[in-house]
Amino acid sequence: MISEISDGGAETLVKDYVLHLDHNIFDVYVVTDMESDAQSANYRTLYEKGTKIYCPFINSGKGRLYSILVQIQNRILRHVPQKFINIYQKWYIKHLIQRIKPDVIHSHLKVLKYLVPCAKFLNETKLFYTCHSIPCRYFNKKECKEEFDAATFLIKNFSLTLIGLHREMQNELNTLFNINNSIVVHNGIDLDRFYEIQKNKERKQIRMNLGIQQKAFVLGHVGRFIWIKNQSFIVDVFYELLKKKENAFLLLVGNGDSSEISRKLEQKGLKEKYLILSNRQDVPEILLCMDVFLFPSFFEGFPLACIEAQAIGLKCCISDTINKDVFLGHNAIPISLSDPAEQWAQKILDNKIQGPYIGDIEEFDIKTITKNLSTLYR
Repeated sequence: MISEISDGGAETLVKDYVLHLDHNIFDVYVVTDMESDAQSANYRTLYEKGTKIYCPFINSGKGRLYSILVQIQNRILRHVPQKFINIYQKWYIKHLIQRIKPDVIHSHLKVLKYLVPCAKFLNETKLFYTCHSIPCRYFNKKECKEEFDAATFLIKNFSLTLIGLHREMQNELNTLFNINNSIVVHNGIDLDRFYEIQKNKERKQIRMNLGIQQKAFVLGHVGRFIWIKNQSFIVDVFYELLKKKENAFLLLVGNGDSSEISRKLEQKGLKEKYLILSNRQDVPEILLCMDVFLFPSFFEGFPLACIEAQAIGLKCCISDTINKDVFLGHNAIPISLSDPAEQWAQKILDNKIQGPYIGDIEEFDIKTITKNLSTLYR
């Protein structure tokens, strides 16, 4: 279960779980509580693979009829009070679980509240929940009280297993819920795909396909357009970078509303100096055409994009607010968000600077992760 299927990190991980679990052993269903983005790369990938995706609302279908139905549905929903939508979502998921009778439910993002009305159907079901950001973001007792109460109820009565993405998050979850049995399961990526791209794909051709000049110095970023990702600061850094390197070019990849970022870039006179891409199924190939990867988030759970960039071999400048387990080698350089944009630009161009941490990227191979999950599920 997950809130929706779009192109965020949690959604990408769920997509990879579905694709890499052994379907000779597991019959996998994806259940969402919201209308998903049918144009997103993750949704299209799952849909094309024939994955069973269940949602209370119409997501996609073939032909003009489905397009018309989605438009009608969305117009109606705009006039329905949110409390009635929530009641319908809970009813839908309750009856779906009653019909499917799952042996395992693995939940992601803010969906635990939908399991409470299903309680009488869960006695034989193993429950897992992966926390994809700092725990207080999903379990804030003030803004997210319903989700916190649901987690507390499910831990106490149905042995819900909480999963942190690293040791620090595991400890935070244990403290928050006064337990000692949460576990760590890393985010994973398809390392084989990244290694094959490095061997077989030509950076020159990828740049040509994207319309990026071969001699450009490409500063890249992958992330949903939300304030947490701090893309406004990326524009500031890029502006300073151009003062030092005239052939600099900014490549942003992510879903969401990018209009504010586009507006800021154009206000700074950078209209011909950037490219924004969304709904991409070829992010590993796009990473290959970058020179430096920039990731100045205010906070994160465990960002897949940083692991992917390191798997391609990029120099990565990452905010030091992010857990140090993300930094897997000397090419991953932590930088303080209190440093001005001009200092970030200097460090981007300084080829002598090295990151202080060493890790093993093989620990994040999706095949290993799903094998471990299979053991937990069974």
